[in-house]
Amino acid sequence: MSLTAAAGFAFLTTPFVRVALAAQRAKAELKPFSRRDVEPWMIAPVATVYLPKYQSISSEVTITSGEHIAIRPIGATGLEGVVQPLAIRHFDETRDWVIEVGGTRVLSGLVADFPMTALRTGFEFYFLLRQDESGLNVFRGHMKTVTVPITKDLLALAGCPLACPAPAQAEQLR
Repeated sequence: MSLTAAAGFAFLTTPFVRVALAAQRAKAELKPFSRRDVEPWMIAPVATVYLPKYQSISSEVTITSGEHIAIRPIGATGLEGVVQPLAIRHFDETRDWVIEVGGTRVLSGLVADFPMTALRTGFEFYFLLRQDESGLNVFRGHMKTVTVPITKDLLALAGCPLACPAPAQAEQLR
């Protein structure tokens, strides 16, 4: 599920999205899919954000890569309320991207796992990006931040009606 209208900026998976993607892939491959095919990693109570490295080419080549991802209250300037990832790692295998997100062209990027309870309205994803630009004998690099609000629509697409339930609540819903 894309986090922004700009295709390829960042992608979010939740247990709901991961199972839906696995079922969609099985259908495309003309294979059956049932509860037995749902693996533990698919339903782990984490929201995973994939931030692929991407390149744009015009008169200069710009390579944008993720440096960090966090969740914070919308408009926050301090550290209060900031949610740091449970884990952050780089991915560089097409296989990871294909299975977990459904894409086929991205070869590298940043991945961050957050507790499902961090997904709630009034908060935003905070992306710290590094942009490296090169042109004719010129190389510049700088950091930039981008934020994406966590909206009711985003939560609905992620399979969480108004806020993602805590693990104990999720167990009660089964």
